[in-house]
Amino acid sequence: MAELSVKIKTNWIGSAIGLNTVSSTDAVKGPWRTRLDQLLNWVCDADRTSAIELLNELKFAKNAGAQSKDGTILGDRATLETYLKLKSLIPDKYQPNLWEELSSGHLKFSIAGLDEGGPVSFSVHADDVRDVVWGQISEKIVPSNKGLAYTALGRLLSADTLTRQGRAYADLLKYAPPSRDSALTWQIPAKGDPVFRLGTLDIPYCTPTTGRAEHLDLDYEDTSRVLCSMHYDGECVVTGFHDFAAQDLKEQSTDGMLEAQLSFLQQAHRLVDALKLLKLHEHGHDDGQYAFDLGCKVESIAAVMWEGEGDDPDLFVGRCSKNAQTLTGCLEKLEELAQKPPPHIAPSRFA
Repeated sequence: MAELSVKIKTNWIGSAIGLNTVSSTDAVKGPWRTRLDQLLNWVCDADRTSAIELLNELKFAKNAGAQSKDGTILGDRATLETYLKLKSLIPDKYQPNLWEELSSGHLKFSIAGLDEGGPVSFSVHADDVRDVVWGQISEKIVPSNKGLAYTALGRLLSADTLTRQGRAYADLLKYAPPSRDSALTWQIPAKGDPVFRLGTLDIPYCTPTTGRAEHLDLDYEDTSRVLCSMHYDGECVVTGFHDFAAQDLKEQSTDGMLEAQLSFLQQAHRLVDALKLLKLHEHGHDDGQYAFDLGCKVESIAAVMWEGEGDDPDLFVGRCSKNAQTLTGCLEKLEELAQKPPPHIAPSRFA
């Protein structure tokens, strides 16, 4: 057990010159000392002991690791695991101080506040990234499918376009479908960049290389699995869409609800972009058949997603199916509105 000694000066001079420190004597690691720097102010009080140890490990990796020409520290699997543990201790409102970039499977992650000289960046090899993610998600996969899932994971991490990322993600969901404690989710924040969350690692979108719109050509089953894994601002889309538009509801009627849903989606640009990747907006010509069939597929997945508390399972499954159908209808309606010419305004005779 590590013995911690905390030394804090209450005045700003102590903080400025590094007198605010934490030191420890550990039977395995030996003695170490680290500053109570800016990063610790982002961590909840109850988790500071763990955060201090993780910070020390990252600072040791920074000082001991080789550097590339741009100053990036060459890390390894242990470095990435330490970073992910530290990230899990930091409240969401401070998450923008941590960011990741993916290129050909190699992950570069940066931390603001770890060093006074500016953000510190680490680069982890593609094989180590895959091994870390695999260690977190493999138990969710049926043993007979693990070989296929491992291959799909490699394709997702090394993809060079969003389309290839999305298709690999859909393939991965075949072997680890959405559930109440799913290890694979598509996270779309109201503000910030969407990511594919694999375990605790967030995989950012590939940067578009062309101006062309990207989309995924998926069948009903793949589309339903991807849709059920999609979260907007932390909430599952198929389980919560009926609540998303509640704040915009002005009239308790079918037309009023549709107006509120469209109003919500018109403001949720990142969510709409993700839904368009699934081509939910391209089925306005089939009298609702696509939406109905998609809803049926969502029902079977929703039965596994039911958490069993405070809700009737049949109502839950039916609501998820209805939300999927409603989303498809709303996307089609938004597409119609976008294609309508603006209303003609007659020129004023005073102009």
